[in-house]
Amino acid sequence: LRDNRSMAIAEEQLATLSAAAPAWRESSAAERVALAAEVLSKVHEDEWSRAGDWVARETELNLIAAADRAVPGATVRFVFGSILSDWLKTYIAATSGRESLARMEEDAADGSSRYGPIGLGPGAPGCVAELWADPAGAVREATPPQPPPQPLQRQPSDGAVTLVLGAGNQSFLGVVDVLSRCLQHAEPVLLKLHPLRPWLSPPLLLILAPLIARNIVAVTLDRGVEQASALCTHPLVGHVHLTGSEETATAVRASLDRAGRPHVGITSELGCATPWLPFPGAGGG
Repeated sequence: LRDNRSMAIAEEQLATLSAAAPAWRESSAAERVALAAEVLSKVHEDEWSRAGDWVARETELNLIAAADRAVPGATVRFVFGSILSDWLKTYIAATSGRESLARMEEDAADGSSRYGPIGLGPGAPGCVAELWADPAGAVREATPPQPPPQPLQRQPSDGAVTLVLGAGNQSFLGVVDVLSRCLQHAEPVLLKLHPLRPWLSPPLLLILAPLIARNIVAVTLDRGVEQASALCTHPLVGHVHLTGSEETATAVRASLDRAGRPHVGITSELGCATPWLPFPGAGGG
């Protein structure tokens, strides 16, 4: 009975998000920046960091001994808040047209222009990245012409809501995914929390309050594989985003195809397939 009720609530959330979709798709960059600034204010208010028992539960999940929880608890708060703050500041700067990357004084040995350094924050302490662009006037080797891709013919009944399947490996990933789909792509988002982290609901409801108040974000708990599958294939869902294994992405795609929803798109981060490029010299990794 409880599962039926929770699915009914999730369907009500989807209906509310779907109704807000047309106006949100037409929102201006300035409007989305203003909302991002409101969310950033919520992060800086810090009320979320003490909401519920999520910090204690995070440390338990990470198998940290009870006697040592004070420092790891502070670290959990710091990493979570810093990453969200950095993401929002970067989005606001980039969307407002402000230069967010400075060109470095020296170009690379091959003449490539270098931009940065970009601090990677608490997610990779002490690490920085650089963006390298082709040398001025460089002409890339010609590649054989490719036929233009066929545009995806979306059905008029396709859903307008993006379903984010919250990550289980890091607490901050789900909310970053929500911000990306909602602010960068102007999509209303339903976040389904990972079964390992139901306690993230209290802090996320506080952080995402400006978006929730606009009916463009909602949060629901995990109620098992059957309900998750029903959400993925729901007629009001037009996109699914997930962090997980390749097997999970394949299963979601197969589920959508079996349900006659081949036009529902999927984006995914599968196992942090992040390249590390070693190079010689000072600072080489």
